Amino acid sequence: MKSKIWVIFWLVIDIIYTLFFGIFIRPVIDFGNKNDVKFWYVCVISGLVFTAISVLTFVLMKKGKKGMLCTSICTKIGAIIITFGLMCSAATDDSGAVAVFLGILGGIFILLAIYVFYCKNYKYQFASEKNEHGSGLNSADFFILVYDECLRQNIFTPRYKLKDEDKAQIHRYAATPFSYVLYWLLKNNMLKQSFYSENDEVSANDVIQGFVTPLEYYEKKCGFYMEKFDISDEGRIFLDRYYFSFFEIVHSVPDEDFFFYDYAEAIRNEYGVFWTAEFDWEICRKMYDKISERFEQFSFRRESDLDVMEFQDNEGSVFWKSKDAQLTVKSMNHVSEDIIRKCENDLNSISDFQISKFEKMIYEEYYAEEAFQDFMPDAVYIFENEKGETAYAISGLTSYEEENGIFIYVRNGIIIDWTIGCFFIDPFDRNEEYENEKLCIDFSGTEDESVLKKLVFEKKITKVQLDERQECYMTLPAKAVLEECRSHINILQIMGLADDIEYECEYDPDASVPKYINVTAENPVKPGKSFSKTVRIRY
Repeated sequence: MKSKIWVIFWLVIDIIYTLFFGIFIRPVIDFGNKNDVKFWYVCVISGLVFTAISVLTFVLMKKGKKGMLCTSICTKIGAIIITFGLMCSAATDDSGAVAVFLGILGGIFILLAIYVFYCKNYKYQFASEKNEHGSGLNSADFFILVYDECLRQNIFTPRYKLKDEDKAQIHRYAATPFSYVLYWLLKNNMLKQSFYSENDEVSANDVIQGFVTPLEYYEKKCGFYMEKFDISDEGRIFLDRYYFSFFEIVHSVPDEDFFFYDYAEAIRNEYGVFWTAEFDWEICRKMYDKISERFEQFSFRRESDLDVMEFQDNEGSVFWKSKDAQLTVKSMNHVSEDIIRKCENDLNSISDFQISKFEKMIYEEYYAEEAFQDFMPDAVYIFENEKGETAYAISGLTSYEEENGIFIYVRNGIIIDWTIGCFFIDPFDRNEEYENEKLCIDFSGTEDESVLKKLVFEKKITKVQLDERQECYMTLPAKAVLEECRSHINILQIMGLADDIEYECEYDPDASVPKYINVTAENPVKPGKSFSKTVRIRY
């Protein structure tokens, strides 16, 4: 708070300085003397520069950037020295050497300001060994989160008084989660042979038999640091998705479960301790079973992933009236003429309402106007499941994804999803989206209480209490998504990464059912980042 007050104070001084030279000194300037004019211009421009520096400092400080006061002071010193050099140059015609010297000196201070900003925001006290190709355990993000949690719980004294044993304990706290992963890797033989050494103080077998904790092994063997390439290809591909990507998505809702959500559940306790949990063998065995379960799920998904190269051209095509386009039919296996004709019927059953919703989805992602009109389809991929059901992916080029194009996924005349055209999804895995679209409701007239009651009686919508102040009507699928959001936030709260939930409902004029609800929860550890999810109720 004191830093912000100082920045505001200097901002006021900068504005007074600029106004003083720009307005009050202007009448006494001899505009017939070119040196006087240059001096006046230098003073006014320098005042504007100082003001801009103060404003930028305050904005970055509000965004949670560190060391901004020191950065601002160094920048202003550099700007003042450069300004003085320009003033000397303006005062006399033979002071060019002095101006150049002062310009270089001022530039050094500005470079120093950039270095201070970089160190404060991109280098952390406990991450000097950070390596982007490392395991990610000792990444700057993780250590600083653990450190902040230690201070928040008053476990250690302030930063400048930390003792070596305090720093070592912080490293152990930060390494504990990955030690459970390491135990799983050791037991499943998913570390390359080059990782092991005959001269190791402790062996992997000691860990597997329970004589040594994986945390002790991690410290003595690796110094709490290991490279990703020490992990087998099979294990690394899995952990890239399950463990290492956590730091990129910590402020959002993941599509699938990640290690730290499972970890938070395993160590759940009445105090909600997450970052500063000690190693525990019982937790280790729980996490081993959970990681094994996640690995099986991941392996199954990989085996069932669809490969674009597996699709073949069929002897047939379909005509899509909405785009006046003849589309080449592609499928993984040869399909009958009846299926091709069903595909054509399903594509031509897509309603204008569905197309308008698709355009809204594209607009929210790319701000692209008239997305459907811009779409140039050329092929349709036919999917069949074991029940004999069919679904389709329409591929084509667009201006908002020029390089890859997009796929639009359709089941029984309903658009259920879309992706960029560099990979497929399985449309039969989008059951929730498909069911939501089938339950599409006409909300016109819902400002009438009797219409709302009728929809509630028919179990098409329900009333939900959001918090002490708010309640609203929503569809049953939307309620399920909302409950899922609340569950994720509950996990984040246990981890100390989320505050209380806030709800913001967006209504159309004269409508009693919201279009969507914004669900947010601020992250107290990383200012400016938060959980954020939009729950759609209607279009």
